[in-house]
This record gives sequence, C-alpha cells and structure tokens, in this order.
Amino acid sequence: MKLTILGKWSPYPPAGGACPGYLVEADGVRILLDCGSGTVSSLHRVGTAFDLNAIVISHLHPDHFTDIYPLRNELAYGRLPDPPAPSVPLFAPAGAAGYLAACLPKPESRQEFTAGFSFRPLEDGVGAVGQVRLRFVMTSHPMPCHGVEVSAGGRRLVYSADTGPCEALERLAAGCDLFLCESTLLEGDEHL
Repeated sequence: MKLTILGKWSPYPPAGGACPGYLVEADGVRILLDCGSGTVSSLHRVGTAFDLNAIVISHLHPDHFTDIYPLRNELAYGRLPDPPAPSVPLFAPAGAAGYLAACLPKPESRQEFTAGFSFRPLEDGVGAVGQVRLRFVMTSHPMPCHGVEVSAGGRRLVYSADTGPCEALERLAAGCDLFLCESTLLEGDEHL
C-alpha cells in the first residue's frame, strides 16, 4: 500500500500548495481521498484523473471537495476527440450529487457532471474497489463527516478527515498500519 500526499493545507492552500487530497494505491487500485483545491494539479505529478479507480469525499466543506469540478472536466474533456471516461465511483455523503451539481448553472451541465460519477453514500458504512475494502465512520465535526479505512493485502490505512476526539474513529484506527490524522490550527488557535 502506498500513500501520496497531494495536498494538506486547510482551510485554504498557500502559493503552490493544495487543500486535502491523498492518493492511496493498493493491489493495482488508485483511490483519491478528498479532492480539495489544488489537488488535481498535484495529482498530475504522479498520474492523471484517468488513473483513478475511485474517489472518496469525506464531507462537504469546500476545502475537501472543490477540485472535483476540474477533475470531472479532465475526465470529460481530457482525451478529446475520444469519448469521456466511464463513470468513476464517488463515495460521498448522502445528497452529495445534488449538492455538488447545484453549483453548475445549466441543467445539462448538472446532468453531465453527475453522469461522470457513480455516487455511493458513505452512510452505507462499507465499500469496495477491486480487492480494496473501504469502511466509513461518522466523525465529530459540525457537518456530517466520515473517517475512512482503506484495507488491502493485510494492511490498513485510516484517514481521520476533519474531527475532534471521536470514539468511532478511535475504534476504526485501532491497530491500523498507518493513521493519517488531519490537523488544522489557525494562528489564533495556539490555546488549543
């Protein structure tokens, strides 16, 4: 299992940086965990959107999903005149398809956007991409947010996404091989 950090900054990226985006590779499968601003540009250092087998959006705060739009554009137009890539599994909070499409101005744009993905709700708690297994647990965050476990070949990576202390996440991460814990503090937060 291999982890590549594509972006780590929150709630906004500095010059040359990117918001949360993590590429996990295992058993020939490439999964993008979160797709914050700047992630697609960083992805091009190691591949393209066409190399992705699935995407996970932990929650719908903009710093975790805004590059889903340029990523979709790459999938739709990046190989013209060839047809668009087949739909990519997108694990996201329930209602994400409508929420993400609502930002687009025309009904046909919204339809084209959602057709590019096969939306699967995180609330199902589990998922699979090839031989890679996914588990999702609700974290402690002001909006619905899910921590993610990626397991393959006897290895487990757990991504916290945004959270405070959370028993469900502690249970998910217990005994994992790698715990990717997001940590964001602003300059005024030294007291935390």
